[in-house]
Amino acid sequence: MNNRFQVSLHADNYTVVNSCVGTNQLSAHATGFKNNNLLADKQDYELTGGQTYFFYISMNEQGQSTLEQITPESALPLLANKRYQSHQISRVVPNCPLPIAVIQPITPPPVVEVQTPALMEKMTIDLEVLFETDKAIVRPDYYSKVTEVADFMKQYPNTVVTIEGHTDSRGKDAYNQALSQRRVNAVKEVLMTQFGVAADRLSAIGYGESQPRASNDTVDGRQLNRRVVAVVEERVRN
Repeated sequence: MNNRFQVSLHADNYTVVNSCVGTNQLSAHATGFKNNNLLADKQDYELTGGQTYFFYISMNEQGQSTLEQITPESALPLLANKRYQSHQISRVVPNCPLPIAVIQPITPPPVVEVQTPALMEKMTIDLEVLFETDKAIVRPDYYSKVTEVADFMKQYPNTVVTIEGHTDSRGKDAYNQALSQRRVNAVKEVLMTQFGVAADRLSAIGYGESQPRASNDTVDGRQLNRRVVAVVEERVRN
């Protein structure tokens, strides 16, 4: 939405996001196809305030998607047969322009203590940061993925993040362990130096090849196993 990743969505599920009044550019992409041009197939929609809009997304096996606005009357029967993704939280805050306010002389309202938003359950964000062979340098073209974590931490200031790194099974165990640790250390360093995240809110653990999520016997399986994820959770208070 508007050239920023808004929310992930699994098949046969639905979710809800907030957006800004005015022209919005919407598109849908399959994350596994590594397409970083989020506006390649965008469509423009003029949205007004206080309204609920419904969009239907379909996708074929090649990752080609269609996004269609539908009426509330046609949407409600579809929603009755789908699950709401309560665990999926918008990873960015809509970048809405500030409204133009007319200052009126009013009596100051009573001071209300603002509650810091709390993350109710642990979140796992796939960073999709790719490294060159035997390298542990985060290239600037992947900073947009790290931005998702930084933005989420700003939205929930009492959270801490563990950066976890994984490899496939090629190579020796000790080598893979050290390589995964170097790579998560590099992501942690980017979060601190480029996005200003405090060091005490970050930790980095390299698991090497010990926690595969797919078979290492296939090319696709090994690609799934080479991953960096951010686990975000509320800070434990003493």
